[in-house]
Amino acid sequence: MSLIKKLFAIASIAIAATFSFTAPVMAKEETTMKCYLMIAKPNAQAWAGVIQSGGNMEETARPAIEAMGGELVSYWLAVGEPMNYGVVAFPSSLDIAKITYMRTAQGFMDKIEFIEVMDTKTAEQVFKSVKDTMDTKK
Repeated sequence: MSLIKKLFAIASIAIAATFSFTAPVMAKEETTMKCYLMIAKPNAQAWAGVIQSGGNMEETARPAIEAMGGELVSYWLAVGEPMNYGVVAFPSSLDIAKITYMRTAQGFMDKIEFIEVMDTKTAEQVFKSVKDTMDTKK
């Protein structure tokens, strides 16, 4: 595998983008997975690898995320700034911590962040519970 392709493979895991909030997904083992909004800023070296490979970043990112036990739910790049965003699903926050430190140590990211998100049905349950709690304290 050429150096450019290796750089591309390493960089592409963090290249993703979306602002849709997705319900938890079920893995093959029927394990409930948590969804996270991933925000990444690859560095110049990573972008150079992507440009040189001319490849499809999603094609590379999907198997890399799956190899770590996750699922790539959606994948986007920002227009006008070198950022990417995605929704990924993993079984636990420990997986997210591992990925965050691994990607940082590999040196291809200027920034990578994961924010756990919930779907609107779950949010509705939260808001009802908050209302019930507030109503009982009146």
